[in-house]
Amino acid sequence: MASYLLAADIRPPRWLATAIAHGIRTDTQEFSRGTTNRDHHIYLSLFSQIDHVKLYRISHPTVDTRYLTEKWTGIRNARIWQDVAVSYAGKMSVPDLTSHVADFLLDVRGVCYALVSGFYDNSLYFSLRVRKKRRDAGTMIRKLIGRKGSAGGHGFMAGAQILSLESEPTARATADILLHQFIESIHPDHRSSIEPQPVILDTP
Repeated sequence: MASYLLAADIRPPRWLATAIAHGIRTDTQEFSRGTTNRDHHIYLSLFSQIDHVKLYRISHPTVDTRYLTEKWTGIRNARIWQDVAVSYAGKMSVPDLTSHVADFLLDVRGVCYALVSGFYDNSLYFSLRVRKKRRDAGTMIRKLIGRKGSAGGHGFMAGAQILSLESEPTARATADILLHQFIESIHPDHRSSIEPQPVILDTP
């Protein structure tokens, strides 16, 4: 969209330039993954139009204790099979929580795939993060979800949603099945012999 605007010599309003900048920085993880020359060109072309104070506030929002508790639950529930981290975060107050936990898990040493699910408003949400350059997150999540819901993404990040679930226990059961199917898709011959490791280790 930004390319079309610039090609037509249309300067987007300040709020739209800021939104585009946020999208580019988020999708490329601050220009550190999957970045193209077009991303750099658009960002620099819009630089003078961006509300940088608002962009910082969007990137670093204030959070309440409920959100922190839910994020901790997602991290505490996470398990790692070799280079795959999966977690079910339970009930969420905001659906974006799955993406925040997935981003966190991908930073764990040795993790190349992070898939996180959670329950919000009678729907099951998934966020997938991939570090492997030769694996496309969008293709992987669409194959996993199939006709159960909607899914999309590209490159290193993707998401999915399954609507109209009866209850949180139903969502958890569905999530457990899909999380294990995802692990099997990465390590089809070794999942049964791999001992899962918690991300958060028990301390005395």
